[in-house]
Amino acid sequence: MKRRASTLLAALALLSLILVLGLAFLARRSAEYQVANLQVTRAQARALAMAGLEDARAKLDRDFSFPPQMEVAHRTFQYAELVYDLDDTTVLGSYEVIVDQTYNDDPYRVITLESTGMAGYPPRSRYRVQAEFDASAKIRGGTADNPDYWKLIRMVER
Repeated sequence: MKRRASTLLAALALLSLILVLGLAFLARRSAEYQVANLQVTRAQARALAMAGLEDARAKLDRDFSFPPQMEVAHRTFQYAELVYDLDDTTVLGSYEVIVDQTYNDDPYRVITLESTGMAGYPPRSRYRVQAEFDASAKIRGGTADNPDYWKLIRMVER
């Protein structure tokens, strides 16, 4: 009888140890899953920020009335857009764009775009990109067309 009891206690101790190890493994996997999910939402937020940057650049390049005429004291324009899934009902996220024309006068002719991508609705992750573009249609100090018109000068990601 004592032998059976000691075997039962040993089996119970072994099962308890396996249970504790299994729970620790699951907790670790849960933390790894959360980190992986955070990385996915950060990548989505970055993609949304880049989409906002390209949207503003394309509007500046093709739409002569963008941004609307502003007073000299107000040289920035801000807008935001929601981004939907292919079904046009599920919101994937959004981006906010700030168009800064503070240095869009001679001799600089530089437009700064700042785009913030927000993944999820409500936002779970944010990513900001700031870019400066050459806005001079003519070569500085000359009359020829500028081959670098609307080219990226500098970009900072945060």
